[in-house]
Amino acid sequence: MDSRYNEYIGFLTKYRDELSSFLDSEAEKRRALLSSDFERLEKMLNVQQAETMKFRGLESKRAGLQSKLGLPDAKAEELIETIDDMEARRSVEALLEEMAEIAGQIREQNRQSLELAESNLKIFDLIRRGGEKEERSTCYGPENGRRTVYSAGEAYEETV
Repeated sequence: MDSRYNEYIGFLTKYRDELSSFLDSEAEKRRALLSSDFERLEKMLNVQQAETMKFRGLESKRAGLQSKLGLPDAKAEELIETIDDMEARRSVEALLEEMAEIAGQIREQNRQSLELAESNLKIFDLIRRGGEKEERSTCYGPENGRRTVYSAGEAYEETV
């Protein structure tokens, strides 16, 4: 393998590992949402904020390393096509594919976390605004044509 790609490949390996770590924290955030453990959720949000700052640094370093290879603004496909060492090309391609897959998993976990958070917020808002009153309005009763009395005795008397 051409030694001029070693530093870049080593860096991509580290970047992939950081993405995997972020995926783990995203899954932990989702578990905290599922269990309504807000202390753990806050901790995970702080961890993710720190990781996001780390990714800014990694992106800066990635751009610098690509510049050093003579490809400052190259996209992944363009970068792979320009690598003349086949072993290095395969390594970079495999790492970039792994990174893209991990990024997709992070995106999906985040989407699910957002859905959970929105559901939790709706429930909390319903409770805060007196959800029992709102919930009853969707049940059968005289004001909405639905029945509000749930006693089996009264239902029996009405049907007899």
